[in-house]
Amino acid sequence: MASSIDHPLVDGSLDTTSMLLSHALSTSTSTTYLNVVVIYLDHDFRGINPPGHPDQLNLREMSEADTEEETSRHSRRFEVLREVHKVRGFQLVLCAQVWDPVGEYSVRMLKAAVADERAKGGFDDFRLDPFVTYCPQRFRPYY
Repeated sequence: MASSIDHPLVDGSLDTTSMLLSHALSTSTSTTYLNVVVIYLDHDFRGINPPGHPDQLNLREMSEADTEEETSRHSRRFEVLREVHKVRGFQLVLCAQVWDPVGEYSVRMLKAAVADERAKGGFDDFRLDPFVTYCPQRFRPYY
């Protein structure tokens, strides 16, 4: 889950945040190339109204501060994933698991984040480009 990368970053360091995933990848004995899938829910996107909002599952106008915060969160997540990638190469898959009304928006935001990171050279060491996909949400998770 994307939020499971974010929460430790608030209080911890990059090393602490990447440690568990790095350990898991280093112990894998699979000879095939691995996929690391990061699942994004509606609350992972600043432009989607939060659960309980009167206009649920609608998009909202993002302020400049919101845009900067979302860009920063993507950048920090990618920084963690680059550290993990050093342990063992993998295909990064970003999956928007959101309700249909915001699916297209979520995929567009993830593709833009990948393009921004690629432009900064953030994925130069990855053998395969990150892949963005959409999996319609079928149930409402508890927040």
